[in-house]
Parts: sequence; C-alpha cells; structure tokens
Amino acid sequence: MFTSVSIKKPRTALVHLAALAALSSAACSLTVVDAEPCASDSQCDELFGGGAVCGAGGFCEVPAETSESASCENTSDCLAAVGFGQICVVADDAMPGICESIQVLSRCNKSVPADLKDDLGAYRDRVVFGVLSDQSIPSHTDREDAIELAIEQLNENSGLGDAQLGAIFCDIGPGTTGGYSDALARPDAAEAITDWLVNQASVPAIIGAPSSNDTQLLFEEVVNKPDVRGNTVVVSASATDPSLADFDVPAAGAATDNNPGLLWRTAGDGSAQIEALVSDMEAAMLTNIIIVREQSPFAGTQQATGGSFAQSFLDSWGGEGEQKTYPGGSPSARDQAVRDAANEIAAGDFDGLLFVGPTEDAKVALALLSGSEVPDGFPIYFDAAGSNNELFSGVQNTRLFPFVRATRPVVPDSSEYGSFESAFMSSFGYQPSRSTFTAQAYDAVWLLAAGAVWAIEQGDSTDRKSVV
Repeated sequence: MFTSVSIKKPRTALVHLAALAALSSAACSLTVVDAEPCASDSQCDELFGGGAVCGAGGFCEVPAETSESASCENTSDCLAAVGFGQICVVADDAMPGICESIQVLSRCNKSVPADLKDDLGAYRDRVVFGVLSDQSIPSHTDREDAIELAIEQLNENSGLGDAQLGAIFCDIGPGTTGGYSDALARPDAAEAITDWLVNQASVPAIIGAPSSNDTQLLFEEVVNKPDVRGNTVVVSASATDPSLADFDVPAAGAATDNNPGLLWRTAGDGSAQIEALVSDMEAAMLTNIIIVREQSPFAGTQQATGGSFAQSFLDSWGGEGEQKTYPGGSPSARDQAVRDAANEIAAGDFDGLLFVGPTEDAKVALALLSGSEVPDGFPIYFDAAGSNNELFSGVQNTRLFPFVRATRPVVPDSSEYGSFESAFMSSFGYQPSRSTFTAQAYDAVWLLAAGAVWAIEQGDSTDRKSVV
C-alpha cells in the first residue's frame, strides 16, 4: 500500500500581464486599462511571449523566471527554479550560469505522456524516470508497456499526491540496426544514454539496462562516479547475475536510509535458474557442459562481476565444464566463440551447451548452432534471455529447435498478479506472460514510486524529485 502525500512544487512567482500592459502604454502617463479575460495559453503566449499562460484567475500570466532568464550555479538551481528538462550552462567558468532547456537524444524516442519528449516545458513538475531497452526485441518493448501501465495507474490514482509521473524510453540497441546516425554498439549506447539521463536530463531513477553486464557497465561508468553518486538510482527488472547483490556497496559500508545503495532490481538473483538448469541436466544424465557467455565489461579487473552466473552454475554442477567468452558488443567475437564451441561439440568433446548472454546474442547463437555440425538431439540450454519467442524468429534452420531448453520466471498465482494481468490485457490486448520479466518491469515503477513517497515524507529536496 502506498501513502498519498503532496510534493512541494517549485515556487514560481506570477506577474499579471494586464498591469504590465497598462504601464507600457501612453508614454509616461498612467491610465486605467480594461483587461480582457484570456481563453487559452496559446493566446497569452502569442500576445506576450515569455511562456505566458492563461492563469487560474482568467488573465494572462508569465513566470517571473523562465529558462531564458534564470541564473544558476548548478543544475539543481535550474530544476528548483524552472523544473524538469533544464541544465545549468556556465560559459568560460563565469558564474552565475544560465538555465537552458536540454536537447532530447534521438534514441530517446518514446515517452509517457506521449508528447513529453517533444514538449519538456509542458511537464516541468513531473517526476520523470529514464527507461533503457533494446527496442528491436519484442520482450523489451513488452516491458516498456508494463512500465507505461504502472505510470498511468499511479497518475490516475494520485499515487504521489499532487505530483505526476512521466518516463522517457531510450533505445540501447545497436545503431546499425536501429537506424541511428551514431552506429554505437549496445554497451556503448547504454553508457552514452545513461550519461545523458544522469548529467543532462537529471532523472532521479533509471529502469534498466536489461542485461547484467550492461547494468554493471552503466552503474560503474556513470551512476557511481563520485561527482554524481546519490543523484540517480538504477533498478533493473531483468538483470539476474548473482554478483549484482554485492556490486553496489556504499562508501561508508552497509546501506542505511541516509546512505542508501543505488543499484536495485526486481528480478531474482539467478539462483533459482541455476537450480532448474542443474536439475534438468542431471535428469538428462549429462556429464560435460560447454558454456558460451558474454564476459564482463570489466574483465580482468577488480570490478569484474560478469560470469558470476556461469561460475555459480559450475559450482552447483556436479559434472565437468568449460567456458568460452566474448566481449559484449562484438558480433564477430561472439560468432567465433559459438563456432568454436560447435566444432568441439561436433568432435564429441561435450554432451550439452549452456549459452548465457543477452537475447539478441542468444538468437544469433541458435542460428549458428543450427547451421553447424552440432548433431540432432544435442541439448542446448539458455538462461531466461533465451525463453522468449524472438529466440526462434528469423532462424531458417529449425532442426535443433526441439532440443532447446531455457529457464523463465514462474507466473505468480496471486490476486495481485491477476489484477496486473487484467489491466495489462485491457490496455494492450495481449498476455503479459508472453515475455519474461514483464511483471518485474511493472513492479520497478511501483518500487520507485514507494521510494519517492518515502523521500518526500522525510522532507528531502524535491528539485530532482528524489526517490531515496
């Protein structure tokens, strides 16, 4: 249950333009002017400019400070004085700076409300979250639908009191397939977009990234930097690597209310998946497994946590095992790792394969294995990334399909899930269970909303609409 409380909005003084019109008329004389009521914001803006709006009293009003006039020492000043979508720009280290509107990235191509991304000025008082997904993957866009549903439900029921939620959805998919001019690979796109969301858009929370390795990358390279730590929470609905539980340790040690951890997730830690995989392999009497996996972006350093899922599997697995790794965002290295594994399987060295990597890589791996000398009947396993329908789409050679196994979260049998399912189907016309982690994406919004309510009740600053 969530307590409804009021968010303190930034104080914005309003000046009645009727009085200004009287003072500006007739050279140096003062006259009485009959002010005519306004009918719309656009009418006021056309007459007076400066972001003038039709006020509650029926007359045109203009904010005392706008993004064109507000001075600042940092972006927090702009968020407090003007609102969301502002950044403090300082020219040649000459203080004070000037608040300016941010430019939305082309990859951030969807929003809730739908026009938020195109008209930030109309949503200055929104609590806006960033969302990262690969929009070329259907299961990822299904999760976007779940996030949209949660936001709309919270807004309709005043879940944050006077405040309203919003979201900007950004595509971290490869630029070459998404049609973007930057041509960034997935990990690089995730890092660049996160940098914009944290340091330009100043969002209090990011939902994503989908994979464990991408989540580690964006957190370590952007969110956890000393100059920005504390500004943004990251919550993933689908990152299940066990090591993520210990990845974010606050500088002072154990997390507290005043020194919280900033890396959250609504998905399980992968231990249930590992247990299911080991049980199934033992039932099939497999003895020697080859693992192909995406390696950590911090491979070879103390920050390396990628491969924890694979290592945890091997620790639980009673048989033999070998790993082949490839760096994320490198299709050629991924393909070579899969081909090498296929050759060793064809030579009879292994009796089962486990692939651990993002959905787009799992799909390519299955296609390569199907076109190789891997024999019919050979068991191929995937973690939850391989349990969605897109794994099989576009794969021409289907001979290995009957031998594919994958883990996926169990659909809860509860009244809460039933309510979510009913609302989801009513809004989008399909079952949320067709894709993994849809309910977890929905939960992520509610978790962040709970954090926002807690922060407000503690009297924390709301210039960034904090969630911790």
